[in-house]
Amino acid sequence: MKNVDKKTLALLVVLIIVVAESLMIMTVLLKQTALMESKLDLLQSKIEALEKHENATAHLHRLSSAVVAVKADTPLGIVWGSGFISRGYIVTAYHVIRNASAVTVYFSDYTYKTASVVGYDLYTDLAVLNATLPSTAKNLDFSSGSTVYAGSRVFVISRRDMQYAVGVGYVASKNRNIRLDEAGLANVAYAIADVIEFDAEVNFGASGSPLINEDMDVVGVVFGMNNVNAGLAVSSDIASRVVASLIENGAYEHPWVGIYYTDYVGGLYIADVIENSPAAETGLQPGDVIVAVNQMPVNVPGDFVIYLERYCSPGDMITLTINRGQLTHKMELKLQARP
Repeated sequence: MKNVDKKTLALLVVLIIVVAESLMIMTVLLKQTALMESKLDLLQSKIEALEKHENATAHLHRLSSAVVAVKADTPLGIVWGSGFISRGYIVTAYHVIRNASAVTVYFSDYTYKTASVVGYDLYTDLAVLNATLPSTAKNLDFSSGSTVYAGSRVFVISRRDMQYAVGVGYVASKNRNIRLDEAGLANVAYAIADVIEFDAEVNFGASGSPLINEDMDVVGVVFGMNNVNAGLAVSSDIASRVVASLIENGAYEHPWVGIYYTDYVGGLYIADVIENSPAAETGLQPGDVIVAVNQMPVNVPGDFVIYLERYCSPGDMITLTINRGQLTHKMELKLQARP
C-alpha cells in the first residue's frame, strides 16, 4: 500500500512538473505572440503612415498648381507674396499689394499676367485680384476652419517666382483674435478674428498662401507670424465670407456694436460705450458684462467677437444677455457697419 502511494505521489509530481512546464511554454508563446502582434501593428501603422505621406505629397503637388506668386510694385519697393486661385479669382494678403502701383501674378505653368485689384479688406488682411488665368488653372475651395483642432496636421503651400514650397506642421491653437496694430498690419485697435496659429514653416513670400488640412481643403489664409515665429492664418469661416463679398461688391462690411472691452473671464466686460453707436442706442453701459449673444454663451471676449464675424452682418438684430450688477437683462441690438 505504501509502495502504491509512493508511485502515485511520484506520478503526481511528474504530472505537476509537466503541467508547469507546459504553462511556462504557453506563457512564453503567448508573450511572443503578443509581441509579434504588436510589431505587426507597428509595421502596419508605418505602412499606413507612408501611404498617407505619399498620398499627401501627391495631393499637395496637384494643389500647388493653384498657388501663385504675387509681386507688387509699391512706394517702398518690390513686395513678394503668394496667393491661390479660388472661384476664378486670386486670393492673397492685402498687406502684400497695399499701395501697389502694379501687381503681377506668376502661375505654375511659367506664365505671368498683370492683375487688377477687385477688392480688399483691411480688417482680415485679405484681397482679391483678377487676372487672365491659364487654361490649366485649378481652383481651391474653402472648407470650414472647424475641421482642424489643436494638434491637427496642416500644410502651407507658397510660391516664389516659378518654384513652390510646402511647410508642414501642426495647429498650435485656434479661435485667436490678433490685433492689427500688434501684428504690424495697421495702426488700428481692431483685431483679425478667428485666427489659426500653427507651427508649419512660413517661408519668405508666404503671406497669402492657403493653409491646407489633411483632407486637402483650404482652412485658412496665411497673413504672417507672431513674435515667436508661429504662423498665423485667418480661418476659412471668416475668409470665405470676406472673399465672396469682395468678388461681388469689391468691399466687405464688418458688423459693429460700438464698445470698448477689456480682458475678462466670465463674459465680455464693457469698459466704455461709443456715443451714437448701436450699443449706446440699445442702452448698454460701462460695467455691463455680456454673457451670451443669441443664446450662445460668451465666456471670454473672443467668443463674442468671433460669433459676430462668423455669423452676423450689418443690419442684423442680435439678442444680448448681460449682467448688470446683481441682475440679468436681455437686450435687442441692431448691428451697424463698422465706421
